[in-house]
Amino acid sequence: MTTHIDFRPADSCFGCLVPHEQTPADEEWCFDAQGHPLCGQCARDEQIIHEPWTGPPEAHRAEWDLVHDLSYFLH
Repeated sequence: MTTHIDFRPADSCFGCLVPHEQTPADEEWCFDAQGHPLCGQCARDEQIIHEPWTGPPEAHRAEWDLVHDLSYFLH
């Protein structure tokens, strides 16, 4: 008995092989640099997609404010 599995583009994640239909409907999928489809979890693991932006971390807040102030001169 032979089993044939057809992994067409974007039907399954290249990283974990989970089928697209087994992920949440609102999950953000993307492609890596080689064009392989990645589910949201694998993309976050590879730091291709990031968690929603909540502002700069407190440790880097002063740097962020300085960059924001300097960007005024670029406009």
